[in-house]
Amino acid sequence: MGLCCLAGMLAWAVGTPVAAQETSAVSWRVTDALPLAEAEGGPVGDELYLAWLPGTVPPRGVLCADLANGSKEPRQVTLRLLDDRGAALSQRQFALPGNSRVAALAGEVPLAALAGRASTVLVPAAVPLVHACLVGGPGEGTEHPGVLRLAPSAWCEPLAVEVANPWTRETAARRNRLLTITVLAAIPPDTLAAGRLELALQDRSTGREMWYETIPSPRRRSTILLPTDGLEADAYALRAVWRDAAGADQATAETMALVLPGDDRRLRVLNNLVTELLRLEGEACRTVAETWFVTPRDGWCFFRLRGRGLLRVDDDRRDIANTLDVDGPSEGMCRLPAGRHRLWVQGTPDAITVRSVPALVCAGPEIRTAIPSLGPHTWERIRQALLPHCNVVAGDGTGSAAAMREVSEAGKTWVSPAALPARWATAGLTPDQAMAWSRGAQGYSHPLAGGIRVEGLAEGPVESAYIALAGSARQLADEEPFRGRMLLPLVAASPEAPGAALFLRCLRDCGWPFALDCPVSEGPTEAEGMQAIQTGLVARCQNWEEALPGSLRRAVIALSAAMTPPAMANTCPGTDFGVHLDAQMHALAVDPLFFGLYGVEMSHLSRADSETLRRLGRLLRHYAIEGSTERLAADPYTTTHLDNPDFEQGLEGWTVTAAGHDSICPIEVPGLGLVQGRQAPSPRGDTAVLLRVTAAGANRLEQDIVDLAEGRVYSVRMLAAECGALVGMPPDRDLTGATITVSGAEMLPGAIRESYPTALRSGVSPGPGTVWMEYHCLRFRARGPSARLRITDRGEGTREPALEGTEILINGIEVQPCLEE
Repeated sequence: MGLCCLAGMLAWAVGTPVAAQETSAVSWRVTDALPLAEAEGGPVGDELYLAWLPGTVPPRGVLCADLANGSKEPRQVTLRLLDDRGAALSQRQFALPGNSRVAALAGEVPLAALAGRASTVLVPAAVPLVHACLVGGPGEGTEHPGVLRLAPSAWCEPLAVEVANPWTRETAARRNRLLTITVLAAIPPDTLAAGRLELALQDRSTGREMWYETIPSPRRRSTILLPTDGLEADAYALRAVWRDAAGADQATAETMALVLPGDDRRLRVLNNLVTELLRLEGEACRTVAETWFVTPRDGWCFFRLRGRGLLRVDDDRRDIANTLDVDGPSEGMCRLPAGRHRLWVQGTPDAITVRSVPALVCAGPEIRTAIPSLGPHTWERIRQALLPHCNVVAGDGTGSAAAMREVSEAGKTWVSPAALPARWATAGLTPDQAMAWSRGAQGYSHPLAGGIRVEGLAEGPVESAYIALAGSARQLADEEPFRGRMLLPLVAASPEAPGAALFLRCLRDCGWPFALDCPVSEGPTEAEGMQAIQTGLVARCQNWEEALPGSLRRAVIALSAAMTPPAMANTCPGTDFGVHLDAQMHALAVDPLFFGLYGVEMSHLSRADSETLRRLGRLLRHYAIEGSTERLAADPYTTTHLDNPDFEQGLEGWTVTAAGHDSICPIEVPGLGLVQGRQAPSPRGDTAVLLRVTAAGANRLEQDIVDLAEGRVYSVRMLAAECGALVGMPPDRDLTGATITVSGAEMLPGAIRESYPTALRSGVSPGPGTVWMEYHCLRFRARGPSARLRITDRGEGTREPALEGTEILINGIEVQPCLEE
């Protein structure tokens, strides 16, 4: 597809200058416009980029520099190409008259091709260095203070074409009167100008040519404005071809050109995630047998039908919504290509709604929870809590044919996970290995699978692995068994990770999305929580959008639902984790950065309880289907039910009954929160209370739980550990005697008191071996505005000599409102 990023297409070096000399008159700057040198009278250098030499087999390219002399005096610049040992490969000298610009070819570079359906991406087969020296005039003989290395994952496209997307927050409601077309050519200027550029707009369904234009002697960047008069609202194929001086077709590129509908069919943006494509009500709905709508992207559409009727789309015989045999509304989702679609209507419905919605991803079919008492999350639990609000299931299909069939028959997509071997994070990967791995994945050929979910990129593969995966992705897209399926990798890398941007660029060319892992921990206050979302979600995604413009329209943002240990985003017991999730979804829905976001994933479900699953379903429904811009949660970000729940102010707010001298005391244990599983880089959890068990009786901590709503259900959670466990006590130990109770409220069944292992290490656990912690959870229904919370180191009225002398650490006392089933 068309490449939006000029810097990405040119893909020159990202190396770091070395051996800088402050007195040099020559300097380099790593930006889109790269000054090769500066001297008195103006800049001597402008831009360095990688270009392809047409007709070379195997492909070769050149490093090009647009040298500009802004002074009145002549200048000369020498460019030397060096190998990785610093030996000269070639040297060329260029004369620059006063106030002139010269296109300079620094030297040839061997390239490797990553061919694809829409264009060809070329990467360097060798890693050259570029060295500059100013000759003549002020600063004569002054050499560049260092060299720049062309990154192995740098790339260029001989030809790339893009069309400004009219589907934006501001313009989606009206028809676009122009198509703004930009063609970028990475071909040496003289060679490029000797040929011609041909552009054609075609109907994607019939292939009929709607417009054609030839541009003789094109430049590296050509912009064309095409009026849309006479074009129906639809998505068209735009093809660009560069022919050399002999008329031979040397480079091609394709992209989509979108013409939006206007008037009564205009799109209605509800929020960043949802755009309404069609709404029919009343008589207009009951008398129509066929109508149409335009979807602005390749992606998911949501259909809702009220009244008696049936809906089908295009030539699909499957009912997308059917209320003929059921009471109440009917809903359905399906994935459609961008452009115009026919909607067939039977019966006499009262209302029809069609919306563009994101890819909504959940896991399945059965998820083992890290705290076994919370699960497992069975397929029945997932299909009730999440499946009605999701359209993509990322799950292992082994032994789950029934679940896969259910997803497929509902018009949704099942992607099967496949983990990259861990060794590829540190060792090289060849394209052949990458293709063999892809072909062996279940999602490649299983008849009910819609693609492959790539796991393991979070570990950060080396650059060669990203390059190999990029090449295999483009090859995979053209293999018949995989055609129509998707490759969905989960990426935790930053845009600066060598090769990551190239990999995602190739995915985008294939029309595939990628999942961007964005776990965000709570903040102890609402202001700090919003700042955490700004830093961990918004700013992270902004970095990707700046590095690869348009990438967020292909991104599935993976939010962390990790409420429970051993690695949880629920780090602050005074914060409502459900509201924290709500705030993240609200940011996706309203922050302008995320308009047109491809999808949302609720990840880390193995560390979520069943209530969190239900909450996630409601959030997806509220923001990503109904298109709301208002917050779903009415509760505040910070809770007021307990004072000092993490003992950060010692024992303030707690009523203390000690069984012996110093048997209850506050303590700070550096690294305790990390060992408990509070997601880094949170500093929370290092303060606790220490209970020393004595034979004299139970130690007790008490506090009133306040600001309760009568009749509402609340949860109480607590983290505990025996001090001996922190230095590697054997894992077969019994639970501590710590207990938590609530009086003055109706206790509900299902209380949990369970140990869990964590392999995390910090200063608090220096030795080898498993670190065991305890997770406590109970629920109650409030009978009034308050209840009494009590924590003890043993059950009331018991004496257990075997526990005498045991030291128990307790913190993370959390009271939050619950969602009832």
